[in-house]
Amino acid sequence: RQQVNSTKTNNLSFVYSGVGLGTKVELPYLKNLLLVDKYRLVTKAVLQLNVPLKSVYDAVLPTNTLGLTMIDEKNRVIGLIPSSSGGQVFGGFVMGSDIINMSGQYQFDITYYVNGILNGAYPNNGFLINIPAASLSANTLQAATLGNAKNTKQTAKIYLYYSKTN
Repeated sequence: RQQVNSTKTNNLSFVYSGVGLGTKVELPYLKNLLLVDKYRLVTKAVLQLNVPLKSVYDAVLPTNTLGLTMIDEKNRVIGLIPSSSGGQVFGGFVMGSDIINMSGQYQFDITYYVNGILNGAYPNNGFLINIPAASLSANTLQAATLGNAKNTKQTAKIYLYYSKTN
């Protein structure tokens, strides 16, 4: 599998059905949380991916749902990113409330997965954002354009909440 860094695409990444184009997300410094004095447990981890304004006006509207898949060090899919209920983690598209500056976002609860990385149950090779097979249609192109962490207008964010002992 080939990679193109999103810094070379104006800090945007893409997901398209039919052509196998997905977006890789890496959490390289996640294990540094183990160095925090008296760290105990991540109580909530949310990945928020913002859809840049221009993509809302594109001919292909953002797909309703994105899924997350676990990958190995060669970017081969090795499984689904699990939720705490045992299913796959999905993120649904939510349109922003500002009608003038049309935008939207996807949110994913990755708490179970993040704790799995921290306790060694899952490798920290990153994961792929893709369009779930159940959402695919033979007659419809589905896509999403996403901002990365360096995109100044539509930044990708991870919110981590953790507890620690006294």
